[in-house]
Amino acid sequence: MPIQAAKDPNQNPTLNPARNPSINPRHNASLNPAYNASINPAYNASLNPSYNASLNPAYNASINPAYNATINPAYNATIDPNRNPIANPHQNPNFTGFFVWTRALQVEGFFIKASDDIYVIYSMELERQGLAIRNGNYGFHLVDTSGRWVGYLVPDGQKGFLRFTPRAEWNGLVV
Repeated sequence: MPIQAAKDPNQNPTLNPARNPSINPRHNASLNPAYNASINPAYNASLNPSYNASLNPAYNASINPAYNATINPAYNATIDPNRNPIANPHQNPNFTGFFVWTRALQVEGFFIKASDDIYVIYSMELERQGLAIRNGNYGFHLVDTSGRWVGYLVPDGQKGFLRFTPRAEWNGLVV
């Protein structure tokens, strides 16, 4: 599947942390939760869904697909790539969502906007993986389909995000 060069860190060096040190958390401490506590959910409880119920689908029905049909692809076909070709990057060469990349720059999924603050996450095989939920100005936190917190995104200053595990391990990017 061809991905637009503007969204592909393999083709666009400004999106590639190996070629652009300003978006590499190993070179830019402001983007590294190990050195910047304000973006680390282990030290900033407002970013941690274990302590901030507004970010936890188990306690906030507005971010829980079981209670909010707008963010549930079973009820909202516009965010289901299996039913909406515009939301499917395999069928739409002008796909406007974000792509999920590993640190080795392999594409492994994509985001479809469900609301201003929520994206639905899919694998490249079009299987729903979870949600990305905005956590203020610090990016998004990631939950799987069971509502379990699996990571978070930090804005990289280049229209994308660096992806981290809950233990602040850098494991990819979202562009």
